[in-house]
Amino acid sequence: MSAALRAFGERAGRRFSARPAGSVRGLPTHGSTRAAELIRQALLAIRTELLKKDGREAVIGLAPYLFYGTGIPACVLVLRPPDRKDSAREGNVLFINADREFHAEPAQNVLLPEHAEKIVSTFHAYAEVPGLSRIVTREELAANDDNLNIRRYVDNMPPPEPQDVRAHLVGRRGLATRRDSGQVPPGPGTPRPALVRGG
Repeated sequence: MSAALRAFGERAGRRFSARPAGSVRGLPTHGSTRAAELIRQALLAIRTELLKKDGREAVIGLAPYLFYGTGIPACVLVLRPPDRKDSAREGNVLFINADREFHAEPAQNVLLPEHAEKIVSTFHAYAEVPGLSRIVTREELAANDDNLNIRRYVDNMPPPEPQDVRAHLVGRRGLATRRDSGQVPPGPGTPRPALVRGG
């Protein structure tokens, strides 16, 4: 990284830590947008400097289509000067993956009061909730190159569905043909052929 970018990140960190009491909230996008390399390096320098100064308190991922004119998901960054951070939160960043907390409307998604309450109460409690939030230490962030990708730390994807390997290997038609000929025993839920009795 160039010395100019490093200096830019350090200046931004000094400016942040010199602010009066209070907190800062930003609303940048998160996801796979393609930014110019120079901008990414500058943002990395700022992000690293804020993490070194322990100025980042939480990263909250929101659902897509919440804001007019854009379909990309956004995140809320909660920044707080280090001397104003609660001692229990020092050296940690709370990640909240709330991208499934929304109500779908025809034109755009909306946060209902229960969604907002779940996000806000998790933030205020600074608690780990499986599939929703996780507290990440500064050391873990540094080991991941200060990557703030929310899904890296809190994955709320449902578990994969079980697959029928035999059907994938043979194919459904081939399996049905082999099953009809009696080569493969019927699986669960397969109707058994009717017995014909002689009379």
